[in-house]
Amino acid sequence: MTLNKYPNPTPMKKSTLFFTLFISIIALSVGCQKDTAYTREALPPNLPETTFDYKQLNAAPGTISPIVLDEIDNEMATLGRVLFYDRHLSQNNSTSCGSCHKQHLAFADGERFSTGLHGKTTTRNSMSVVNAIFQNQFFWDNRANNLQKQVMMPIENHIEMGVSMLSTLPAKLEELSYYPTLFEDAFGTAEITEDRISKALAMFLKSMVSTNSKFDQGRLTSHSNLNAKEMLGKELFEGKALCRNCHSSNIFSGWGVANIGLDIEYEDQGFRFGNFKIPSLKNIALTAPYMHDGRFNTLEEVVDHYNEGIKNHPFLAWQLRSFNGAVRLGLTELEKNALVAFLETLTDESFLSDERYSDPF
Repeated sequence: MTLNKYPNPTPMKKSTLFFTLFISIIALSVGCQKDTAYTREALPPNLPETTFDYKQLNAAPGTISPIVLDEIDNEMATLGRVLFYDRHLSQNNSTSCGSCHKQHLAFADGERFSTGLHGKTTTRNSMSVVNAIFQNQFFWDNRANNLQKQVMMPIENHIEMGVSMLSTLPAKLEELSYYPTLFEDAFGTAEITEDRISKALAMFLKSMVSTNSKFDQGRLTSHSNLNAKEMLGKELFEGKALCRNCHSSNIFSGWGVANIGLDIEYEDQGFRFGNFKIPSLKNIALTAPYMHDGRFNTLEEVVDHYNEGIKNHPFLAWQLRSFNGAVRLGLTELEKNALVAFLETLTDESFLSDERYSDPF
């Protein structure tokens, strides 16, 4: 593109010519910014002829009740899977939910901070979205108290996906040939609405149940499948290392938030006073880096923090306090290694390759 579109322009006064050139440059700049949107051919998703059964539990015997997934709708979860991986849900068609939540990383990110649609980075580490059906608050600061609300917030976030007006999203999706049938299968009509988008995305996340790890597989046999090192780690987790005080549920998450003494002065206050969500430890070996700001690269660093690095913050969680301030666990090198070995037994290999949760595009 050139500003000198016509080879023989009519003579102008210098001031008029300068003004015209200035306006043209501004227009060109705006046009280029607008054209930075990724142009993607709207290829349909590759879906199976027979709809996947999302009610089929990815769970070891005895881990959870089948009742948990009674609310899952297969057609709605199928639509949610497509929406989750569709980059057209972002302002410039460059970013999807799956961009920051990758299956081979247990739907975490692998980066300290995620990259959004214009190359800017987020201010917090992307959490794994697995086992959301068992949780009722989301994000590091627990600001969303239901899954339907949570799934739309990254879409409208100016750094992540940038759709500042969610009301424009249905019309955009209506232009894609594959959505009318998917919405009709899920909801009975082809109408696309914000509410239906959020319901389908939430349904897909609810179907992501991961309870088939080595640890889960040993529940009915008193974990006889764990080796001596892993068993020692389990004992430490439940006792001396104090891990069970916060990670107490079957998916190894706690309720609410906690200040774990990362700093004395927090730049990011989280929920309040340095309190952040207690995350699930399922698949934790795959979701590095760790903490809300991704400051720890390995599980060994995380264990070192709890063993000897807890800061005595005024709002430090009571579980991490001793009579003299912050606890010092006094774990030996052998015990620290055993604790990491136990955490690695929480990895669900079958979940990482389950086609139901893979990218259909």
